[in-house]
Amino acid sequence: LFGEHTWGMDAKQFPRAYGEDWEKRLAAGDYAKLTASWEEKGRHALALEEVGKRLNERVAALAEAFGGWVVFNPLPWPRRLGTEEIPAGGFRVFEHDPEEIAGDDLAVDEAARSIQNQFFRVALDLEQGGISSWIDRRTGRELIAQDGGGGGNYLYQRFGRADFDWYQDAYLRQKVSWALDDFGKPGLPEDTQRGDYPITKAVLRFEREPGLVRAVLEGEAGPGTPHGVTLSVTLHAGRAHVEVACSVDAKPEPLPVAGWLAFHFALEEPRFLLGRLGGVVDPAADLVRGANHDMYCLNNGLAVIGKDGAVIGVCPLDMPLASLGRPGLLHYTRDFQSAGPRVFLNLFNNVWGTNFAQWCGPMPEAWRARLWVMDAENAAEDLARNAWEARAPLVTARGGKPCERVFARAGVAVSKPGVIVTAFGENPDGDGLVLRLWDQSGKTGDCTVTLPEGFHAETVQPCDLRGRPSGSALPVAG
Repeated sequence: LFGEHTWGMDAKQFPRAYGEDWEKRLAAGDYAKLTASWEEKGRHALALEEVGKRLNERVAALAEAFGGWVVFNPLPWPRRLGTEEIPAGGFRVFEHDPEEIAGDDLAVDEAARSIQNQFFRVALDLEQGGISSWIDRRTGRELIAQDGGGGGNYLYQRFGRADFDWYQDAYLRQKVSWALDDFGKPGLPEDTQRGDYPITKAVLRFEREPGLVRAVLEGEAGPGTPHGVTLSVTLHAGRAHVEVACSVDAKPEPLPVAGWLAFHFALEEPRFLLGRLGGVVDPAADLVRGANHDMYCLNNGLAVIGKDGAVIGVCPLDMPLASLGRPGLLHYTRDFQSAGPRVFLNLFNNVWGTNFAQWCGPMPEAWRARLWVMDAENAAEDLARNAWEARAPLVTARGGKPCERVFARAGVAVSKPGVIVTAFGENPDGDGLVLRLWDQSGKTGDCTVTLPEGFHAETVQPCDLRGRPSGSALPVAG
């Protein structure tokens, strides 16, 4: 829901107000119809939560039927859980808790303010309010820049009239009234000034649960940042990724503001790959002049590739807008500018007019991101695979009786990395079943699809996105 004309009613049709005037109008219901339109559009994004609930219920039903623990893999390639493999698109039944398979390679060093597993060691900094060090223990390499900025830092921005004036001068061809209202904040108080603010007065605590360790950094409201911030970093036993989460207790605010999760990686002369809706793109080479080079909407994640071939993958799970090099709100750059190894994930903002939300709230429980290290040679495929493993985690359920037998059963599997299955079931537009594949890597090549055991088919008819036959039917082997 980040495209134009998707959020709700036209903000220009409602009174622009700030401070006490806005609070009174909000309490009086002057914005009730406007906020209801945002909520109606926002509910479409929550439909995925209902899909997740139904999936959990079905996995729980399997666990009740077979006993023990059941782990389901929603992706069409096999995945590891400790020493065991969860088959593509299928499940495995375990006699004991599968989290125990991963072992216990976790440690906390409170004096060093760090946590670690067999793959990574992560340390936090109370002064910077984020990650001060991220070391790959397999190579000894430091992945966070040590010259300031850190990683996983929270950044809060306020904007003033000068920011909107600059943006309108750069972006608008004609300064007609509707454009000035849509791309500005009419009536913004004169004393509203720009400012960038970090976490303040941070305290650190550690949590340990079966299969994971977590460092939690909590910052109080302070000068410039009118809300508390909680930043957590989690490592799982036997898993080669870092999970970062951020939450704020901010209240709705009509003044233009934004929140970011910022990472400064230790990579020189980086280039970037972005997992966009149509595939993986290089923003320096694949995007036309005049496009939005300051903020990108991601479909799965992004990769930062250093000149020595080191690659860091980033998958923002709840916030698809990202900027490279600097926070991109109220900037308009006609060409891609060489960006340093800084990635900014936009948590929230109320900068835009038109029919976007004019104040942020209520805030989600947390914004989450996953980080990992991968291979430069297969960066596009690895980006798609790792990002979708973050977005579609293994689903585990425990039955109410002991396991009768340990076994596994596969579903639909694909041979090409980065290809996901978006549909496999009755054809809503005609006879037969429909199988839809979506290549997330953008790499050409053959893809072999393996159907579940016991599923019989003689031919497969290729079709276009509207379900119309395209080309000749293909025979099914086996």
